Amino acid sequence: MQESTECECAAAESIKPPRARRLILCIDDETEIARILQIRLSRYGIDVASASNGQDGFAAAVKMSPDLVLLDLCMPGDNGEKVLARLRHDPQTSAIPVFLLTGANASTRRGRSSHYRPDACLIKPLNFDDLKECICAQFAEK
Repeated sequence: MQESTECECAAAESIKPPRARRLILCIDDETEIARILQIRLSRYGIDVASASNGQDGFAAAVKMSPDLVLLDLCMPGDNGEKVLARLRHDPQTSAIPVFLLTGANASTRRGRSSHYRPDACLIKPLNFDDLKECICAQFAEK
């Protein structure tokens, strides 16, 4: 992931949620992605929690009510499609914005997931500046 040196995400700090900092839940079986996001996004006043599978991720979303979910589309077990469907159908999580993360070769599966209204689809490997821009735009809407 690439990162610019200046913080362009004023929306993350100017719009305060009920908690002091924004919370993003990263559901991805590649745990290194969540670790990198924790380090980089903390610089912008954003906390990152993680779950390494869909079942734990859905439970964490219900428990934590994050401001945003980053969801890997291709995971073993409950894949991103199943988790997105569960998030959208549960009254406690249906309003949480979800960004799908997927490899470029998964574009056909991403199309099927659009039925459940992901708020954005991002291609791996992630470009940090693109991710940060999408996050800031999402938080500015609230």
